[in-house]
Amino acid sequence: MPLSIGDRLGQYEILGMLGQGGMGEVYRAKDTTLKRDVALKALPAVFLGDPERLARFQREAEVLASLDHPNIGPIYGMVESGGVRSLVLAALAGSFAIAAVNLPFRASAGAGGGPGAGRLEPYMLLGETLGKMACLLLGAPLERLQIDAWGIEDAHRQPAALAVLKGALTAFMDEGVNYVNAEHVAETRGIEMIVASHGSHPEHAQLLGTTLSGGGRTVELGGTLVGGRDPRVVRFGGYHLEFRPQGRLLVLENRDVPGVVGKLGTLLGEAGVNIADIHLARRDGEQKALAVLRLDQPAGDAVVARLRALPEVLSASQVDLTR
Repeated sequence: MPLSIGDRLGQYEILGMLGQGGMGEVYRAKDTTLKRDVALKALPAVFLGDPERLARFQREAEVLASLDHPNIGPIYGMVESGGVRSLVLAALAGSFAIAAVNLPFRASAGAGGGPGAGRLEPYMLLGETLGKMACLLLGAPLERLQIDAWGIEDAHRQPAALAVLKGALTAFMDEGVNYVNAEHVAETRGIEMIVASHGSHPEHAQLLGTTLSGGGRTVELGGTLVGGRDPRVVRFGGYHLEFRPQGRLLVLENRDVPGVVGKLGTLLGEAGVNIADIHLARRDGEQKALAVLRLDQPAGDAVVARLRALPEVLSASQVDLTR
């Protein structure tokens, strides 16, 4: 049975689960004696009676202890308590307490609180948010995912791409998806994933592009980090605009004619829905425009249906990024 928040393994208090896979369950924990965050990799209980698995777990600990490399998180030791055996591993700076043995990547720039500490987390937040938002807008089973990384350094590219995948899968799956099992889940569901690397983008120093396809539909989003930490969407299916991908968003494509914004405000106001902010864009040479509204309250299916019924509105979708 997985450990719960507040459980104790010796001097280590469980703060939450980071992920789980076939070879272990990974937890964020607090060393109550030395007052530091660690990651615990616990051997699943089903393997405790398996001598071969126990021996492999021991060898993994010994190999980690013998390594001294900036790209490998150090091991602090092993702990066994209450029938649970765990490796005690160093945690990355920031809330992503992850070690190399737990995930298919390791970002040396974020390790140990050094000069680049904390730089990985914003990229992963950006990637996961883009993936979730794009998949919610897709509104169909995901079949193909392409990630284009413009000007993003090698150490951040793979984690950011994995975060996009996790966000996309989380948007439509009830079962637990995490950074450990996301690639396996995608493979078993036949989802094609392509990651392409490019030099600097002509408009942004770094840009993470996401293209999701499924059910005969395609959604394209592009995001960047403002000030190195603040996620922004800056491209939306060919439209150029900028907004924070957070909260309750209402996304509309409409005919580019006068009076549309006024009708939107009136309809939402009648339903008791307040507009927190609005972002508008249009493409040159086309009679179409895009509006992204952040709402203080959910619009509800009935309100969205009324919006779609407006003759000027081509499409309307609600995206809840609060969950």
